[in-house]
Parts: sequence; structure tokens; C-alpha cells
Amino acid sequence: MRSSFRLRPQSFGATAQLRRRYYPADDECQVERGSVLDKEYLESLGEFDIVYSCGALHHTGSMWQAQENIVPIVRPGGPYLSRSISPYRPKRVPARFTLRKVCQQPQMSNKVRFTKIFDIGMYDGADTAYYLECGYNVIAVEANPELVGRAKRRFAGEICSGQLTCINAAISPNGEDVELNVAGDDPASNSLFSDRIAHKQPIGAITVPGVTLHQLVERFGTPDYLKVDIEGADHLCVLSLTSETRPNFLSFEVGDDVDQLLTHVESIGFQRFKVINQCTFRNLINQRCLYDRVTQRLMRYMGYHEPLRIRRAGRFFVTGRSSGPVPWRSDGPWRSGDATRSGLRKSKTSNGLSDTYDIHATIG
Repeated sequence: MRSSFRLRPQSFGATAQLRRRYYPADDECQVERGSVLDKEYLESLGEFDIVYSCGALHHTGSMWQAQENIVPIVRPGGPYLSRSISPYRPKRVPARFTLRKVCQQPQMSNKVRFTKIFDIGMYDGADTAYYLECGYNVIAVEANPELVGRAKRRFAGEICSGQLTCINAAISPNGEDVELNVAGDDPASNSLFSDRIAHKQPIGAITVPGVTLHQLVERFGTPDYLKVDIEGADHLCVLSLTSETRPNFLSFEVGDDVDQLLTHVESIGFQRFKVINQCTFRNLINQRCLYDRVTQRLMRYMGYHEPLRIRRAGRFFVTGRSSGPVPWRSDGPWRSGDATRSGLRKSKTSNGLSDTYDIHATIG
């Protein structure tokens, strides 16, 4: 008997369609919906001469547990083939392929843990998807209930495995419910402040649950990386950080209050900074580099204005909808707080801040 199982509805449907198309009369070929993290389900399948998994187990959020669960369904002496990407480093690493002849259940290390990321301002899930693909545990917070609903459907497998927790709430001063002003022509611009969407066809306001960063940390623990992009309300997160709750890495949007936010994060231990262009994902000091000027000129010569995607740190990111690479992989060198302020002032004076920018910060 040949058996295949998938958890996500889309994957299950695609596999079932392939079975119907190419093996319609093969009664021994079975396609089911199930999870490799469900031991009872795996036990119900029985034993198999060969078990094969290609590039799947690291997406469960518990790769070693998945490996451990699979071993008992392989007949003694049978091969277990697994191709997985290690999710335990802060960058992509070459996949490793193992062919294991199983005689007994292997011992898995309990010392390995995922990096935890708070994605405050999930929007369409572009950043969340990137973090999940890299193997990180993600707590995603989004005020817009419609976007949260889409994310829960899109990331059903990751939510089921525990790798992703998706919260429908807005960051508010005291955790109270708040009014979210909705922009008709750009959902990414929804904001707690009506003046920020006045020029973007506002269509009204909705009441959404509120939560504080302190409440999130109490529930989930301090993240290793805190990404904040909540349209004018970044200060509600950043100013609530203390030396006890600070993450190792932080990013927030550059606004009129950037000096205040920089001063605060320095006071709690952040020492090095980058200013990253949200459209090109270039460091402010590199945004006029020769390579970018040449490629931009070539694009415009070919009739294009701006690229839809830009390759940085080994992968493509959607411009204007993504925060780009995580801070430890973002472009350019780390600089001191004083050098960062000086660079921002010079760029403002010379009209060099033509796009939106993020501050990346680290305590190291």
C-alpha cells in the first residue's frame, strides 16, 4: 500500500488531484489529511517499508519532534529518507539529505529551540511568511480582523503546529478597545490616527480589541526580535520596552518622533543601529550605490518604474509590503546612535529621505 498525507487543505487538494489524474484505478494509493505531529494518527497508518519526506518537516515548527514521530512507522531495517532545512540558524543554510536505516528510535536533542519573533503589524502576512519559512516561532498581531481571517486560512498548518500564534488586536496605551480608522485605497495604512489616512479615502472606523506589549510579553515571553510597523503608533510599543523586556533585535518605523525613540532604546541598552529603506531594503548609507543606480536606469530604459520584488540576503522581498531581511541580515554596517542621528539629519537636509524607513537596533 502507498499512503500520502498532508495537513494544509491546499496541499491535500493538490495531492488528491494528482492521484485522481494519474492513478485513478489504483486502490492501493491513498491520500489523506493528517499531521505528522499527531502520534495517534501516525500509529493508525501502520508500518511501511519506506518512509519519505522531502522539504516538509521543518515547516511544522517542531522538526525534531516530527522526525521522532515518524520513526515508529518504518518497518525494522527499512529506510527513512528525509530532506529538511535546519531552522535553528538566523539565516538560510544548505538543506541536508539523510538516508537512515532504522533499527530503533533515535534520541532527539531537547536543547534546540526556535527563535521567537513578535510581528506587530502583520498586514498581509508577507513578513510572517518569511519568518515562518526561516523556521522561527512567530507571534503575529494585526488590528484588521479581515486580514487576520486571511492569515488564519493561509497559515492554518503553522497555527495548528504551534509555530504561529495570530492575534486580532491593536496595540493600545492600556489594553483597552480602540477605534481603527480604515483607509479605502490602502489597507496597509489603517491607523489609530484619522489624520494619517485623511488623504487615502477613509471609509470609517471599526472597534477592535486592544493589547499592550507588556501583556504580550507576559503571555509569550520576551521575543528575540520585535518588529513594529503600526502606522504612527510604533511609540506605544517602543516606549514601553524596559531593560528587562527588551529583545535582542528591534525594528520600528522612522517618524517625527525618531529622536525620542532612539533616545529611549539607547537608555535600555540598544547600542547599534541601521536605517533601512522600506522600498529598496538598502541601508541609508548605501541607497545611492552604483549598482542600484545602474539597475534602476536599466529598468526605466526598459519601460519599468520600480521593481515589484527586490533580492536581498539571498531571497526576494515584495517592495512596499515587506520589512525586508531580519536585522541581523539586513544591508549595511551597524552604527552608533550618534552616527545614526547624524545620518538622518544630513539626509533630511539634502532631501535624501524620499521613502519610508525603518530603524534596526541591536543590543550587541
